[in-house]
Parts: sequence; C-alpha cells; structure tokens
Amino acid sequence: MVTNAPASASEYLPDLRSGAEVAEILAPIIAHARPREASVLATPAVVLAISGLKGTSYVADLGKLDRAIEELNIRCPDPLVRFDWDEIDSGRIYVHNLAGIERTSRSSKLPGILPFNSATGFEGYERFLPMQMHALEREIQFGSYPPEAEAETLFQGIFLGYPDQAILDFERAFSSPNPRTILDLPVTDILNSSDGGPLALLPHLESDRSGIDLIIREEHAADPGILDYARSARRIVREFEATALGRRLRDNPKVQTATERRQELWRTRRQLWFETGAPLR
Repeated sequence: MVTNAPASASEYLPDLRSGAEVAEILAPIIAHARPREASVLATPAVVLAISGLKGTSYVADLGKLDRAIEELNIRCPDPLVRFDWDEIDSGRIYVHNLAGIERTSRSSKLPGILPFNSATGFEGYERFLPMQMHALEREIQFGSYPPEAEAETLFQGIFLGYPDQAILDFERAFSSPNPRTILDLPVTDILNSSDGGPLALLPHLESDRSGIDLIIREEHAADPGILDYARSARRIVREFEATALGRRLRDNPKVQTATERRQELWRTRRQLWFETGAPLR
C-alpha cells in the first residue's frame, strides 16, 4: 500500500518553480518544436502546469499531435511532468505535473481530499486515484457535499490546481441538471487583473485562456484563496514572458500565427458546442 502523507498533510509542499525555472525546463522541449507545437508549449496554461501551481493544464489544439507528444516527453527533463493528447476530448493537449497535484491536494481543506505523494510517480498516481474517488464518494454520502455532487468533478478541481472555493463553484456548475448553468458563471481574467482588489471577470464565452482562469461565482472574486492563486499565476507567467525564451516565442510571427489560429478555432467550436451540444470536432 502506498503511503501518501506525512504526519501532517501540509507539513511538506513542493516548491513552485519561477517563470525562469519553467523556461529552463521548456527550453530543451521547444528546441526542435515546429511553430504549431511551440505555440502550444508557450501558453500560460502549460507554464503554470510546469511551475507546479497546477497539476494538470490543457490546451485546445484541435489537431492530431500524438506523434509529437511522444517526442515532447522524450525531451522533457522532469520525470514528474508528462504530456498527453486526447483525440476524443476535443483534441486537447494535456500537461500533467505530479508535484502540482501533490501541492494542491496537500493544501486543500475540503473533506475527502487525500494528500498525494509525487515521489510515487505516475504508477503511484494510478493507485492513488481509486482511493481518492472512494474517499470523496464517502464524504458525499455522509453529507459533506450536496447529494448531487460528483466525486470525479471535485477531484478534477484538485488536479487543475483550483483553490478550495473555486473547486466548489466549479463542481456546483457542472453537477447542475441544467447544462447551461456553466454559461451563467463568469470566468476570471487573471492576467489582466491587479494584485489589489477582487479579480476582473469575463462572461464565460469571452475567455480564451483555457486552463489558466477559474470558473467562479461572482461573489467569490475576492476570496483569499482565489486571490492567492491569481497572484501566483500572474507572477509566474510574467516571469516566463520576460525570459529570453519567452521573448523569442512572443516575437516569432509563425508561432503567433499558430496561436491566433488555434484560439479562433477553439472559440468558434466551443460556441457551437454550448449552443447545440455538438461534439467539438
């Protein structure tokens, strides 16, 4: 049996990487990447996952990059970071960082969230998942969450790096019997918010930073945990953008064209999905 916690779950938290440290990890991965791949790797969502602020981030690429994903994993110098691609799930590219999952799980005070130990690796994570789902399902049965709550959605908030209040808002929206409830919640605009005061918010369909911003209720825009997350996210992304790698990617017209094309395709298809329920193909 894998032991996933020290005496105190919050006794040890993996350190966050700075934006400069993220650039060091990404440099050998991007070195031989084509513009389309580089445009994915340069997104704030990927930067935050590699920093460890998030355990998982995703970027909608809407194209088949499964062969390129294998090459990215070969070049990645961190054994706790893995790239993945899911054709079924809208062509999203996923970045997993076990240190990020450990950090969020140990920081959470929500009932039923078990502390994960990233030292057990991806095999340990596979063993951890059913234990975590069982613990959350028991808490739902005990009344710690509304009866309609879904254990999988709650833990999805953990591996996406959401702070506790954002996890609760996220789960409440996705467990609603009305599929359009999610559209009624705003999305944070982290990179355009200031460090003081509540977060700036956008209507759901106006946000194009999938994987970095939070789906929250408006009254929680000044929640301390959410503000702490936003400050860390903003700092790490700005630090990365200021590195030589960040500037080179920003100034590469082919990378920027690939980024704009991907974002526009994603916005169009996401709008279609919300309006008609059609698969994002």
